[in-house]
Amino acid sequence: MLFNPSRQDARRFFFDTWQKSKSGTDLSDLEKLVLPILIDHPEYHAILDRPEQYMEQEWTPEMGQSNPFLHLGLHVAIEEQRSIDQPFGIRSLYAQLALRLGSEHQAQHAMMDCLGEMIWHAQRHGGGPDVNRYIGCIRGKLGMGRRNSLASTPTTSRTDAARPADADSSPTPGSAGRFAWPRNRQKKSRGGKPSTAIKRGSSYWQSQKSLLMLFSQ
Repeated sequence: MLFNPSRQDARRFFFDTWQKSKSGTDLSDLEKLVLPILIDHPEYHAILDRPEQYMEQEWTPEMGQSNPFLHLGLHVAIEEQRSIDQPFGIRSLYAQLALRLGSEHQAQHAMMDCLGEMIWHAQRHGGGPDVNRYIGCIRGKLGMGRRNSLASTPTTSRTDAARPADADSSPTPGSAGRFAWPRNRQKKSRGGKPSTAIKRGSSYWQSQKSLLMLFSQ
């Protein structure tokens, strides 16, 4: 997706895509992927029309409103997963969920809960995103149960994913795009020292996790 973006870069991408679509300017492949997501969220059109007002806007739990950029970012992450079928089999599960719920938009909202749970669990327990937890959650929404075999992922990493500089905590799962930030906890071994066990994850999932946490600011 975006290469090492700042919060402003991530938000500007949405603003620019929206403005280019309204002016008839040619879109990049990624912008073409994102535009239908923006169109499907008329409740955010007023925000997308006012970048000068909302580029630095903060959304906190106390406001009682979800962060629109996190919500849109979750949609983009799921659409990207579907387009490249990563993790393997997600495209089929996505299609089955859309059929079950009546629309792709509702399927993505259901998958957001699972994606948020995976990211929250990884942050809370100090490891990489567990793709099997994610797939198992989606299978559960289809009434299929969890598989014992591991989902196909890229190379394994034991490093913790990067976090926003001003967020010393991790996202808690909730409704689509509604994350709160409790205190971060570093997983420790029995001896009380930080654990060095290899965590299940991948550079792809770490980048998605980091980008979604960027959108959440």
